[in-house]
This record gives sequence, structure tokens and C-alpha cells, in this order.
Amino acid sequence: MEKFKVILFIFLVYLILLPSKIIGGERGVLTLNKRYDNYTFTKNLNYEENISFTPKNLKDLFPHLKEFGIIFGFARGDLIDKEDYEIIPTILRLGFDFKPILEKFNFSPQGLSEFLFEPFINPITSPDSNLEVGCSFLGKYAFPIYRKVFLFFEGGVGLIYITQHTNEQSTQFNFIPQIGGGINYFFQDDLAFNLGYRYRHLSNASIRQPNKGINVDMLLIGLSLFF
Repeated sequence: MEKFKVILFIFLVYLILLPSKIIGGERGVLTLNKRYDNYTFTKNLNYEENISFTPKNLKDLFPHLKEFGIIFGFARGDLIDKEDYEIIPTILRLGFDFKPILEKFNFSPQGLSEFLFEPFINPITSPDSNLEVGCSFLGKYAFPIYRKVFLFFEGGVGLIYITQHTNEQSTQFNFIPQIGGGINYFFQDDLAFNLGYRYRHLSNASIRQPNKGINVDMLLIGLSLFF
């Protein structure tokens, strides 16, 4: 269990320090033009020339990158013969522009269409202290509903390994189909506060029995940088 605590500590420190490298700095000016479909914003970001990781570098590595975010929250589900299953989601979000692929099929929806890649390390607080480690692959669609407020829907599937033993699951490696929605509130042109809900089902696709599944309701908050 100690090695999982070390991994979690390193990951949390990384998440804490990363935003300061993205939006902080004293030298140089970086201008980003961000197109949110038909809605175009321009924002000047300062960055330090002597650091290796900046939004510009990230965008250069992933030309179709649209969103970079950090998500936290709380999730809860019921277990048989044990206390509630409770976790603290700790998610890194990379959102890629999916519209170029849709346009190849003569389909061009208004708003934002994204493919989300979300690695996570989620502490389990109940029934015992444990960890969830995995990655989700989701589709996201967002559109404006009022000035700086965008409504979004998302859904997909992921892979997960849990160190928690339960009566519901015979395996610790499982799949996590999920669906949800929420809002993005742009308090700056390219920075948004995220608030959402997600319903997640955990099971092993009947690879081994028992496979009763664990369902959790997730309340998520986060911060995203849009390109």
C-alpha cells in the first residue's frame, strides 16, 4: 500500500505545480487564437522562455489539442455487506478536436466536438483506503447557452484497476462505461470553470463471476485551458 501512496503523492504534486507553469511567468508574451467553433477569442499569456513546458509546446506536440484540464470531485456507490464505496476523482483531461473527422463524413455540428483522453488516479476513502488507477476515453459535445456559459454532454468507456476487494467483483481489473454532463463557465477567454455530473458503471464484462458491478454517482469540478 505504501507504493500507491507514493505514486498518489507525486501525482498530486504534479497537478498542483503544473498550472503555475502553464499560466505563470515573467518573460515573453505568447498570443493564442482559440476558435470555439464560430466563437473566436484571443488571449495573451505570459510564459517563461527558460521552461520546457508551455501551452505553445503542448499545442505543438498535439496540433488538434483543444482542451487541457484538471478535474477533482467526489463519488459514491453502494456495496454489498460493506460500507459505501467512496472515491475522490483526480483526473487529468486532454481534449482533442473531433470536428475534422466528423467533417470527412459531411457532418459539421455547431459548438465543440471533442475526443477526451482522461488518465486518473482516484483515492478510495471507503470502505477501506485504496486506489483506482486507469484511463477513460470519452466523446464530448458542448454549445453556448448564455454568454460565457456552455452546456456539455459526454460519454464513453475506460479501463480501471482497483486495489479494493469487494463482494461484487471477482477481478480488480474492470471496465467503466460512463455518461454525464455539465457546464463550462468562461471567466477568461480561454479559461473555464467546469461543473458536472457523471454516472459510472464498473464491471469486468462477465470475464469472471461474480460480476454484479459497482455503480457510482460522481460530482466533478475542475479548471480547463482551451486553445
